[in-house]
Amino acid sequence: MAGAGPMNSISQRHGRMRTKVLEAAYDLFAQQGFEPTTMADIATASGVARRTLFRHFGGKEGIALAYQDTILDDLMVRLAETLEMERPDRALAHAVLSFVDEMPRQRALDLSNLLVENPNLRARNLEKYAAIESAAAAMISPHLGAGKTLEARIIAATVIGAWRIVNERWLEGDRQSHPGAELRRAFDVMRFESG
Repeated sequence: MAGAGPMNSISQRHGRMRTKVLEAAYDLFAQQGFEPTTMADIATASGVARRTLFRHFGGKEGIALAYQDTILDDLMVRLAETLEMERPDRALAHAVLSFVDEMPRQRALDLSNLLVENPNLRARNLEKYAAIESAAAAMISPHLGAGKTLEARIIAATVIGAWRIVNERWLEGDRQSHPGAELRRAFDVMRFESG
């Protein structure tokens, strides 16, 4: 276990650097807009070298969508916790709802503004939903029993699809409210208990 300390330290430094970059980038995107913000701007604001930014994020779009990567990890942790106590469909619905409810409203607004103003980001955002759906189905499947991969995929597609649709409506409409209430309504329509 002697090697766990340095690896943990590296991981913590990487996490702190990532947080600094994302916070600086989202602030710049909110102030200047996505297109006018450059990688040099983000590097200066975050105190991280441009080369490091390109290595870790690939470019400005990668930085803009990096927050989405944390969603997958967070949801899988939440899903693992709720799967022990609930049916898989309800567990996934509750995991998504708890994430949406706890997402800082300003971060949701910042991300939605980026997606509205940039069609490329919006398209890549849809890819993230597909990754979340796939990971959720893989996690749910063992809890349904042998040979139930189709059922797991249907559950994941239904819950994640509802979330995607609610977010799309939120992006296109009144973003003064929080999408959690609309998502609860969608889950109630699908007969998943949201409470």
